[in-house]
Amino acid sequence: MATFKYALRKKSNQSQIKTATTIYQGTIPFRSGKGRNQKYLIKILASIITFMIVSSYFSTNLFAQTLKGQKTSVVW
Repeated sequence: MATFKYALRKKSNQSQIKTATTIYQGTIPFRSGKGRNQKYLIKILASIITFMIVSSYFSTNLFAQTLKGQKTSVVW
């Protein structure tokens, strides 16, 4: 039992070292939980930022058009 635990501990250490080296090289492995969470976080942040930029752009466009007295129309 003790040798089995030791083997498990050794294996986990090796996998941690492996993920650390892959992160250092710039490629986050999809298998590890940390890398997966990081990928989703980056995607969510990027989508939020793009949504904010697009919404602010459209709102400023509509605001400028209403100030000029033109019809408000969003052209896609």
